[in-house]
Amino acid sequence: MEITADYGVGSSGGPILDQYGNLAGIVSSTTTLTGAEKRNDGTIVNAPQLVIKDTAPVKALTGLLQR
Repeated sequence: MEITADYGVGSSGGPILDQYGNLAGIVSSTTTLTGAEKRNDGTIVNAPQLVIKDTAPVKALTGLLQR
């Protein structure tokens, strides 16, 4: 399940709610992708470029609970 809401490290297990307040899923993890960025002084650092936000939809969770 993909969402556009921002969340960060430490949010795992947090609820994802739909527009009616129903539980739609939970936050499972974040992965930050970095890219080389050259600073004004010429040094190169790894700068955050994109955060992949992984979630688990309720449908997958209920399937696990029924086992």
